[in-house]
Amino acid sequence: MKETQKKPGGRRVVAWTLAAAALMAAAQVRAQSAVLLEAGNERLREDLQWLAQHGVITLSTSAWPLPLAAVEAALAGRRPNITFSDREALAAVELELARQRKRLGLGVTVRGNTASLPTMGFDHPVRAKADVAARVQASSGPWAGRLELHGLADPFTPRQTNFNAEGSYLAGAWGGQVFYAGQIPHWWGPAQDGSLIWSNAALAIPGVGVRRATERPFETRWLSWLGPWSYEVFLGKMLHNRLVPGVRVVAMRLQAQPLPGLEVGLSRLTQWGGAISENGPRAHLRAVFSRPNEEGVKNNEIAGFDARYTWLPGGNPLSLYGQLIGEDESDLRPTNYIGIAGLQFKHSLAGARVQWHVETADTMSRRLFGLRDGRPNTAYVHTEFLDGMYHEGLPIGHFLGGDGKAHSLGVRVVPGRNPYRLRYGLRFVRADVNPSSQAVNLAFPSADTVKLVELNASWEWRVYQQPMKVEAGLGVLRSRDNGRDTGVRLGVEVPF
Repeated sequence: MKETQKKPGGRRVVAWTLAAAALMAAAQVRAQSAVLLEAGNERLREDLQWLAQHGVITLSTSAWPLPLAAVEAALAGRRPNITFSDREALAAVELELARQRKRLGLGVTVRGNTASLPTMGFDHPVRAKADVAARVQASSGPWAGRLELHGLADPFTPRQTNFNAEGSYLAGAWGGQVFYAGQIPHWWGPAQDGSLIWSNAALAIPGVGVRRATERPFETRWLSWLGPWSYEVFLGKMLHNRLVPGVRVVAMRLQAQPLPGLEVGLSRLTQWGGAISENGPRAHLRAVFSRPNEEGVKNNEIAGFDARYTWLPGGNPLSLYGQLIGEDESDLRPTNYIGIAGLQFKHSLAGARVQWHVETADTMSRRLFGLRDGRPNTAYVHTEFLDGMYHEGLPIGHFLGGDGKAHSLGVRVVPGRNPYRLRYGLRFVRADVNPSSQAVNLAFPSADTVKLVELNASWEWRVYQQPMKVEAGLGVLRSRDNGRDTGVRLGVEVPF
């Protein structure tokens, strides 16, 4: 974004978020576990969404990592009368939670991607031709942690390293909150295929954070109208920035369900410090509380809101969702938005669970799907923080990076009475990417139009009484400038 423009400091966003943190003492919910469920677990998100949108449980799936305690609390209060499809989804969730609750768990994961297809969705990203990871996970009472080490062969961007610890964390539960430190992937927003403010398209940012352990409503009548709610505050430091090393990040989110079927969220992400500014505690406080462009303040911010509304025509959930993130600020409010809009429909067919979605995203500031003239070279870039909102050259927010637009259509099917827990899906994505050929966007380094057709499947079977998971996908990416690229994705997770 240009230096002369105001950016969305969003004092109101800050105030709302910090108010949630200040009021956390009112939520005296004792967390049973500090385990965190990271972004990328598509199967679990799918099952939890089915249960939540059918009214079986009350839980938001718009912010990850998701505390295990929040899922357990939601299941404890579930509706007793459920259908066959609900029971299938519930059984799948319970199996995953049993794996996560283990006092000690070991595992090896191997994932490969034969073509240079960047991540275009929520599922576990594969950012190299091959990714081999080993993990050890442990939990005991209010403590939990995981050490996960990755080795990458032929990463997709030259800024990536061949080794990382993504997925590693140490967490403790206290006073109804989960405090954590590590490098764990995030996803903030209700969309299926992308998040405008924080997704797992890029390597996770290492740092420390706190999140409310459950989403129970306030008991006091003065705040009970918020309904189930949660918050998260995160402080981190970006890795491998080439132009401005050492940049810090502050991210805050507050979400609530004030009406049945309605979820709303407020989010803010700020870059500060690094080689061009101070990095001490005072600079941190200025980054959080000062307005952008105030004298002595250097930061790069985006902020905005998202919402999802679900109703049940004929008993089948139909969800409308959207996200607006501002690149500028006026009168203490974000403005010059980038946006996502989508529609999701779930139903049962011959004992199978079926999920459809259609989604559109526009990451050019102010354009909003063609309703207004856009402002190029603004979204995700800055005149002083020259690496922009990219981590290792991959976007922190939407997989498009700045100034792009994408349309996607997908269907996912989970057959009933399936001993191998098979799931499969088909997705089509059409995207116009990086029209200005910005060098900072290494996911799509030049202006292009791409079309992706992807067929994917996942299943599991038991090996020595342990579930081994397999994910496979076939994607055909047609590029206007580079012809056709056919890629096979394969992932195998073996527990011990």
